[in-house]
Amino acid sequence: MKITRLLYFSLILILFSSCTPSSPKTLSHLPAIEKSAGNHIVHFSNKKGSFWSAETRRYNSHWSTGYVSHRERIFGDISIYTDGNLVPRDASTILYTPASFERRYTSGMVERWFMPDNMDALIIQLENHTSNSIEFLFDDITMPTNTTSDSLLIDTLSVVVPLRHSLNTTMSIHLNGGIVTEAIATNSSQLRIEVRPDSHQVTFIIKMGDGQNHANFDVDSTLLSKYSRIESLVSTTRFVTDDTRLNDAWLWALSSFDALNMDEDATGLGKGIYAGYPWFQDYWGRDSFIALRALTVTGQYKLAAGNLESFLKFQNLDTSNVDYGKIPNRVRPDEVIYNTADATPRFIIE
Repeated sequence: MKITRLLYFSLILILFSSCTPSSPKTLSHLPAIEKSAGNHIVHFSNKKGSFWSAETRRYNSHWSTGYVSHRERIFGDISIYTDGNLVPRDASTILYTPASFERRYTSGMVERWFMPDNMDALIIQLENHTSNSIEFLFDDITMPTNTTSDSLLIDTLSVVVPLRHSLNTTMSIHLNGGIVTEAIATNSSQLRIEVRPDSHQVTFIIKMGDGQNHANFDVDSTLLSKYSRIESLVSTTRFVTDDTRLNDAWLWALSSFDALNMDEDATGLGKGIYAGYPWFQDYWGRDSFIALRALTVTGQYKLAAGNLESFLKFQNLDTSNVDYGKIPNRVRPDEVIYNTADATPRFIIE
């Protein structure tokens, strides 16, 4: 599965990029994927070692879904209640783009989720709601076992929550468009936050690790920046056919592959390509070098070079070791292994 997913994305990019150039096609021409029935899994990342995995038309039920930061799961899902009633996700239409996904309800309310680039954060926006109260219930959250409501730092616009996490010790939750009326740690794995909205748009900013009780960035410009970056990426490619489905598949493959490209400065791993969501949040040598061609054929030479430099840092330089000279098969913050025959020659080829 690990190899198949990377090969799938990179093979599509390599084959398509070898076609005759045509006029650039930008993200503005790429229609969102819209689903009004069924349930599937979506993933998107911050490109710095964290990602969000979710079921589209159900509340998350699988252990692999949720907010994952540097290989540790922060929480499983956020259940949303309006005026005391659970919002039924199966009564929504899904709109999925390379930068975000939305649930659009028959009531007119829109629920938008996205992760900013280069920031360990998840943002939820509720638009066109008519609620007098909104409740966010964090399920399966990794707080310390002795966490109580007294452990939370609460003011009218934010809540700071302690976490049981090796890199991120706190989670700060900031609110725009309302005030926090109550925050309760019901046990070590559940957190409830009640909000009284003061507008028809409420923005919920969940930020990891810095202990700050506020979010000092503009949400709208952050989302626009992500769209602009992806649009710039896809506009550098020149592949157009008479089949619009094939054209769209190309752009989706490129933007999906982009979400696997990481820069883990927090762990010291540097740049690399995750082998796949949600299980393979690691840099695998042979997989990365096979997939690396997808970066070079789309003109991302600097990123490709960064990937090679990251692996070169972990070359085995112990002359007494049986793996002397080898490039790793897999790199994690806590482990480097060399159990592959082809990572080193593939590194040299790339």
